[in-house]
Amino acid sequence: MGRPVSVLGDTTCKGCRRLMRNAETCTDERYPYMLDGEVRWLEVLRYGDPREFWGSPPESDCTGCGVKLGALHHWLCDRATCPNCGTRLVDCGCDMRAETEL
Repeated sequence: MGRPVSVLGDTTCKGCRRLMRNAETCTDERYPYMLDGEVRWLEVLRYGDPREFWGSPPESDCTGCGVKLGALHHWLCDRATCPNCGTRLVDCGCDMRAETEL
């Protein structure tokens, strides 16, 4: 049956700059945040990490960005958890920026 199509499949990741449906993982292992007036690079939570909020075991592929269990979520994934505040990235108000925006 092949990999399920992710919600963001036709989106280019701001981190690895690849089309999400073609990349089994993001290559960005850290996200840049503006914290206390300076840039801090925080380690990305991998898909299925226990710190992510799952009511049941996660699917084998992320339904947001399509990565496999244990892989790095792509930027903009609505299933990814913010490594700074612990809420979903799409809902948090943290100041995360692409390298080109720093």
